[in-house]
Amino acid sequence: MAVRKTSKRQRLQAKRGAKAPAMPRAQKSLKLTVIDAAAAAKIHEAVLRILEEIGVIIDDDATRDLLIHDHGCHQSDDGYVHYPEALVTKALSSLSDRVQLYDRDGRKVIDTSDRIPRFCPGHNCVQILDFKTGEHRPCLRADLEMTGKVCAALPNIDMACSLGYPGDVPVENESLETVKALTSHCGK
Repeated sequence: MAVRKTSKRQRLQAKRGAKAPAMPRAQKSLKLTVIDAAAAAKIHEAVLRILEEIGVIIDDDATRDLLIHDHGCHQSDDGYVHYPEALVTKALSSLSDRVQLYDRDGRKVIDTSDRIPRFCPGHNCVQILDFKTGEHRPCLRADLEMTGKVCAALPNIDMACSLGYPGDVPVENESLETVKALTSHCGK
């Protein structure tokens, strides 16, 4: 009688069939430093200069009017809205140093001030890869519903977010339909 050897791949596949025990997330010091403080300051200064001297196009009339009439921005003849440095500095100083997110049951699930890594699916992709056909295509509402189901089922996914905006609903309803599709299948 011959003894059949199993490959490492086969043993791993067999292990995957059994449910893995839940493992608590260890607190880790996750700090990614890509540039130093001096380089970050240079980028910040350049952005302030671009916002003030070049400006940006604001397509939404209500937002543009609010910025110009209530917040001290001005619009040049070329249509660009220019932000005074003081306005940007004031806005940045009002930001919290942490973000907290809660699930639908009111439990805090994400706090950016802790050192526990948190995960969600990538979001707002231009196109998605259809896992059934292997084709890249625009996102549909049904894809977002499936995303909600997958997020709900995976214990290491901390929050649900859309893969993209559903191309099969009217543009003015994309955001609302995205939220409905995700929350109808996931409480995260």
